[in-house]
Amino acid sequence: MSKTNLQRQEEPASASSSDRSEFGCYRLQPCPACSSRQVLLQIVETGFITNREEEDYLNSKDGQQEIAKCVTDAVKNYTSWLEKTSGQNSNTQNNPVPSPANTDAFLNMIETKEKNGF
Repeated sequence: MSKTNLQRQEEPASASSSDRSEFGCYRLQPCPACSSRQVLLQIVETGFITNREEEDYLNSKDGQQEIAKCVTDAVKNYTSWLEKTSGQNSNTQNNPVPSPANTDAFLNMIETKEKNGF
């Protein structure tokens, strides 16, 4: 995510009387590709932009490359696992949405691999 995709917008004083009004608010620019109902979307929390160190890391080239690699690896792992367990090719348009039980099984498998050092 490059800094150009984020716009810092200050919260109007009337928006909230809470302490949060002292923080800036980031809003992503609209993404036409993501507005389609045919696009699966996953939000990945990569850090807290209210923490200046994390914000700098998220906006740095090294930070963006590391995050992109981790997210890409996670998607590849999940896709590979899904193909093995469902016996279907993930490139077909009629793949069923994984059930919560499948998702739990995947997360348990990843947790076990992490504990055992992959």
